Amino acid sequence: LLSDYRRWGLLRAVSIRIMSLIRRYAGVLLYRVFVRPLASGHTSVEAHPQISMRIARPEELYKAAGGAGLDLNPDFIRGALERGDTAFGAFDGEDIVAYGWRTCSSAPHADGLWVAVGAPYGYAYKAFTRESHRGRHLACALSFFGDTYSQEWGHTANLSFVELSNYSSLSLQRAKGGEAIGYVGYAKWFGCVFPFGSPGAKTVGLQ
Repeated sequence: LLSDYRRWGLLRAVSIRIMSLIRRYAGVLLYRVFVRPLASGHTSVEAHPQISMRIARPEELYKAAGGAGLDLNPDFIRGALERGDTAFGAFDGEDIVAYGWRTCSSAPHADGLWVAVGAPYGYAYKAFTRESHRGRHLACALSFFGDTYSQEWGHTANLSFVELSNYSSLSLQRAKGGEAIGYVGYAKWFGCVFPFGSPGAKTVGLQ
C-alpha cells in the first residue's frame, strides 16, 4: 500500500487495495472498456531511431519465447498464429523488446474465458514491453504502427479493456486516444465463472 501511495496518491492507493480484496475474497474482476479510432500515418517511430517495428515472424516469436523477460511461451504463440492473430513487434537489432497482439475474432483471456469482437472492431491484447526498454512509450508506438494494418483488414476502431485498478494501463489507453465506454467483468463462484457487461460494452459487441 505504501508503494502505491507514493506512486498514485492516497485515493488511488486505497482503490487498488479495495479492488485487490474484492478480487481475492469476492472473486469479482472488473475492467474498463476502451474504444479507440484507428490512426493513420502516426507511429512515433521517429522518437526511437534505434528501434524498428514490423509484424513479427513466427520464427522471431519462438526465438523470443526461448529467452527471459518477455512473457511469451510456444503454446500461446502456436495457438494465436493458428487462429490468424497478428503480433506486432518492436525490435532492438534482431531482438524483440516489445510486442502487442491483435485479432479479428476472439482471443483467450483468463480463467477459461475468451474475448470475442465483431466487425468493424479489432481487439488488441497481450501487450508487453521488456523491462529494459520501458519508459520509452513503445506500446503507444506499436499501437499506432498496427493501425495501418487494421485499416487494411476493414477495421475502423480498436477495442481493449483494462482492470479497474491498473492505473498505468488506464493512463496508456487515454494517452493513445482511447475513449472509455463501459465495463465488463466476471465473478468466480463455486467453481463457475459468470461474465457480465455494461450497456456501453454491449453496444460495440464486446463479449
